[in-house]
Amino acid sequence: MRKTGSRILACSFITAVVMLHTTAWAQSLREPDAPVKKIIPHNAASIILNASVASVDRRYERDTFPDLQETKNCSFTAWRGERVHGQFVIWTGTGLKDVTLSTTDLMSTSGAMISAKCVVPFYVRYTLGKEQLQGDILEPAKPIDIPAASTRPIWLSINVPVDAVPGTYSGQLQVKDASDHSVHFNLKVEVLSQVLPGPKDWTFHLDLWQHPWAIARIHGLKPWSPDHWAKLKDVLTLVANAGQKCLTTTIVDRPWGQQTYDAFDTMVRPTRRTDGTWTYDYSLFDKYVEFGFKCGISQQINCYSMVPFGNNLYYQDEASGEYKKITAKPGTAVYDDYWSPFLKDFTTHLKKKGWFDITTIAMDERHLEDMNSMIALIDSVSPDFKITLAANKNLTSIIDRVHDYCFFSGFKPDTVLNLKRAEQGKQTTTYVCCVPKRPNTFTFSLPAESTWLGWYAASKRYTGLLRWALCSYTEDPLRTTDYPRRSWPTGDCFLIYPGPRSSIRFERLREGIQDYEKIRVLRETFEKQGEYGKAHLASLNAILQTIKNSDHTKVVNNAKTALTELARKITIQEIEQENPPEKK
Repeated sequence: MRKTGSRILACSFITAVVMLHTTAWAQSLREPDAPVKKIIPHNAASIILNASVASVDRRYERDTFPDLQETKNCSFTAWRGERVHGQFVIWTGTGLKDVTLSTTDLMSTSGAMISAKCVVPFYVRYTLGKEQLQGDILEPAKPIDIPAASTRPIWLSINVPVDAVPGTYSGQLQVKDASDHSVHFNLKVEVLSQVLPGPKDWTFHLDLWQHPWAIARIHGLKPWSPDHWAKLKDVLTLVANAGQKCLTTTIVDRPWGQQTYDAFDTMVRPTRRTDGTWTYDYSLFDKYVEFGFKCGISQQINCYSMVPFGNNLYYQDEASGEYKKITAKPGTAVYDDYWSPFLKDFTTHLKKKGWFDITTIAMDERHLEDMNSMIALIDSVSPDFKITLAANKNLTSIIDRVHDYCFFSGFKPDTVLNLKRAEQGKQTTTYVCCVPKRPNTFTFSLPAESTWLGWYAASKRYTGLLRWALCSYTEDPLRTTDYPRRSWPTGDCFLIYPGPRSSIRFERLREGIQDYEKIRVLRETFEKQGEYGKAHLASLNAILQTIKNSDHTKVVNNAKTALTELARKITIQEIEQENPPEKK
């Protein structure tokens, strides 16, 4: 039997994540009431505990019983280093007290083991959205009461260690209440020989915008206090483990105006001296960047923004002692006078810190005229400064100047352009926001839509994905994901919940990123194999050609099945090459 110590260590991270998610909460989940009257099945009183394996592609209603043919057997196929998910539901007519979840070690027939620490269950918690309950929040598996005539989904994440021995493993997920009513789900995990690199080595350019001030407010903390930094660590670590590459920093107050419940402050404080010269306080910016690096996000620093919404700019006036606002449109003398000294000073500061090459001036859905004026100023002061742009209009006339260009998902992709830019070391990504309705990552979106986004990026040769809000919370996201101040669709402003708690949407998005990386690994393998790999490369390309913008659940599942079969086929061939069968 192979030693399992390193395998247990490899799973310690997910145990830490569960601890990070855990907050003080009573046995009741304190969920909102359903907007509609509870539907009580006629046979509810006779049901103590029923359970079944369910689909990760569905959201199950809390206040009625699921229409499922009960089964207790659940199978998974995974690469080494991959996280795979399952969903299960339990329902009760009588109600259950102190329901606990537990998992066993996964054992193979050869005696290899995957520790139970790698097999992590969560309760699915409900919040309001679009005038109905949405099961989305992943709540740590502490004991809970389940009310009479209700259903409770269970989410299971299996984190296969990178050094797991290939083979088939078996174990159980166990559900038990205070009266010893229980049910066991049988788990079978086929671990293939392929290895998925760790998130820090993923090439997928994930850019989910952080909102530190929202995190402070939702937890009742003073911004930049020690407790706030502790919460930020939890959030940044969670998103880094999904392959996040960019730190969202601010170089002006309210770069997007006041779109969200919490305003964005600036991380750089400009002061205009009495003699008209400028000085800049980078202390918060530096601390946040260094902190983000320690949390595992270190590829790119995006600075928002030299063209803020409303063109409002702020500074401390030394002469009057006031914090002043000016309105300056790009291309004007006032604009140039404000930004030119900053660019010079910021460039010097970044070079001293060793960060200049990974820092960008970041823009969001700005007009071409403003972009041209801003670029002209940057080029006149610091021409090597990189630029990031999320474009909702066709601004490809400036794309060669933009290091990280993100196309709105509704644009027709140019695969040739994307490949050419990748060869130049540039990022070409795509994004969804409050549109389109589908596919998207709203709380009412089909779960597979989040996964589809990773497949779409792979099929069109984008290098990643941007989503405008990781954690721009509503007033109380554990109660409702609706955003009354704006017309944003429910859940548009955040992918994770306070705690931090992960979500079905976030985990399925991460799954699509894993699939993107698996495609990359297979593609690189086949290309290195020359003639031998051509047929397999053609099969891989054929799978990607099936990614259509319709019936997203079916498209994703068919593509995932085909990719698994291709990987399994390669595994068999590699084994046969290394150990050819004896000739008769």
